[in-house]
Amino acid sequence: MKLRTWKYYISQGFRGVFKNGLMSAASIIIVSACVFTVILSLSIMVNVDYVLNQIESNVGVTVFLGNKPTDAQVKVLQKKIEEMPNVTKVTYISQQGALEKAKKMWDTDTLDGLKEDNPFPRSLDVQVSGISHQKDVIARITKLQQEFENQIVNGEVETVAETTTIDPAQAAKAAVNNAVKEAGSQPTTTKTALLDKLTGTVEVQAEGTSATPVTEGLPTPATIQQENNEPVTVNNAPKIGDADYEYQGIESIRHAQQLTDTLMAIDAIFKIVSVVIIAILAIISIGIIMNTIKLTVFIRKNEIGIMKYVGATDWFIRWPFIVEGVIIGLIGAAIPSVISWLSYDRIVDYFNTHISVLNTLVSLKSGSEIFIVTIPVALLVGALLGAVGSITSVRKHLRV
Repeated sequence: MKLRTWKYYISQGFRGVFKNGLMSAASIIIVSACVFTVILSLSIMVNVDYVLNQIESNVGVTVFLGNKPTDAQVKVLQKKIEEMPNVTKVTYISQQGALEKAKKMWDTDTLDGLKEDNPFPRSLDVQVSGISHQKDVIARITKLQQEFENQIVNGEVETVAETTTIDPAQAAKAAVNNAVKEAGSQPTTTKTALLDKLTGTVEVQAEGTSATPVTEGLPTPATIQQENNEPVTVNNAPKIGDADYEYQGIESIRHAQQLTDTLMAIDAIFKIVSVVIIAILAIISIGIIMNTIKLTVFIRKNEIGIMKYVGATDWFIRWPFIVEGVIIGLIGAAIPSVISWLSYDRIVDYFNTHISVLNTLVSLKSGSEIFIVTIPVALLVGALLGAVGSITSVRKHLRV
């Protein structure tokens, strides 16, 4: 197709837009509303994804440690977390490191007085491969928290290579030794036999006498607990796993799962609402563009008849109307694109000023990062709306 022919199509398209000024203006307004909704939806969705990624990398999952675990136990714990699925990195933060990190975020003058008495605990910063895997990693660390607490309470000393546990039999012998010392009336041979009795099935029997259990006459655990007729106190302390149990190993697990779930839910709802609104506005835009083209066809009815009479092809007659619809769509897309470009940075500055969390934890994308994607999409949507509306109208109302 010759360049001169395209010039004719474009000039006739602009002629139709200005000739039907009122209908063209109505079409442009509706297309602008539709495209503005598209730009707004894309901007919010891109920023929500950006914020979620920042929350994952900046906050993630933090495991706060108590004072009781040794450095060796912390290393074992760190290795176990590193071996969990979807965990990319685990960083150990000492008390001094936590203090220095806090100084960067807050007022250093206030924190300078904490050098001698550092209140910040040791911690492990856990990075997850994806925001969707965070909940699973939190569940695994929570389970590990209880296992680690059992090791701390039971006196287990675990290293990366092996685990050394206090022998229960030795502990039992030590307990009976203490009981025998308190009794003070049994000879050494009886004491030795008693220890063997507890660890095996040996009975002590003097020559010519009947077998008598060596524990006879010794204080039993019940009599030791009830000495001086004092009642036995039942231990109602919280157990590991209870909600009110105070952990000594992993004191707490901090994460942003609730915030993440809220943002993801808002994002999902907003996507659905945006799609519905865009669909409604798109249908309205196409309908108004169809009526605009219909009016143009009616106005140029005699001209079209003459063109057909002198031998003009069908597409030669149709193209100016299609171009007219595309022009309406592009103008309708350009207006909200320019308005959004000029106002976006001001809106971001307002949020940064009035919502402090955006300065400390997350940030929003700049206008250039947003509109390098949204403006081409907006122009394409506008052109498609205009083209679909004009082609539909031409097929319906132009009998050529």
